[in-house]
Amino acid sequence: MQIVKKTAYKAELGFIYDGDSFNLKLLSSTGTESLGIICRLQWIDTPESQKANQTSSDPLILKHWEWAKKAKTALMDLTQNKALIAVPYELDMYKRWACDVYLDVSKSDGLLLSNNVQLKMVQSGLAVSLLPFNRHIYSVRESNLLRSIISAAATANRKKVGLWSEQKMILPYEFKKLSL
Repeated sequence: MQIVKKTAYKAELGFIYDGDSFNLKLLSSTGTESLGIICRLQWIDTPESQKANQTSSDPLILKHWEWAKKAKTALMDLTQNKALIAVPYELDMYKRWACDVYLDVSKSDGLLLSNNVQLKMVQSGLAVSLLPFNRHIYSVRESNLLRSIISAAATANRKKVGLWSEQKMILPYEFKKLSL
């Protein structure tokens, strides 16, 4: 089975690495074939998980790692034992597929914004928006999703939901710049 970019696949959840990356098993339309991939949720970023070789006594770093655990748990609660739909777009530099992922609540719902995993993570304040810099052409569905993610991130920030409730929070893109 080969992946066709921008195609919706029924998918089953595998191992969750952190709040925005996990293994998925994509199923063919006939259900007779499958392919395992590493999925990176497109257009969002969650706090970075503590790596095995990382230690710190800095309260801001410890708080960041705490939010990373919360994001991973929330993603697990949201997706575990659920039927999923994944739309892969492209491989990133770590060989993960940038994907939109939806909860497949019923055949008639399709790819509704209200079922989008990225949007739910941002609305809960456990993810921030991550703007795409390498793509400039979007379908109507993609444009609506991206606009909704950005809007939800701004709302979560304004209402101080989730990680936005912290007085001083190292955001994921800032955390990646640190040398630990």
